[in-house]
Amino acid sequence: MQSKSLYLRRAYFLEGLGKSAEAHKARAQAVALPAEGAADHFLIGEELYRRGQWDDARAALSRALTSQPSHFWARFFLAVCHLKSQRWDAPRKP
Repeated sequence: MQSKSLYLRRAYFLEGLGKSAEAHKARAQAVALPAEGAADHFLIGEELYRRGQWDDARAALSRALTSQPSHFWARFFLAVCHLKSQRWDAPRKP
């Protein structure tokens, strides 16, 4: 199954390999797909966390927790995002 997070991951690794055109194509494919389920939202949040986009990561991780409240790693990364951004309010709505 192809998912938004899969294409984002693929773009990240292709960029690291210096394959910019292929990375751009993978990003375009990611944009065309909606995020579905806790795993997809979590992986998107993790990617945004890695980029230092704390607010966007917090929103994606919160959506993962909406789908699966017991998701340990979504809670972990959400807490770290709160610490990094030094913001304790609720994330902005998607």
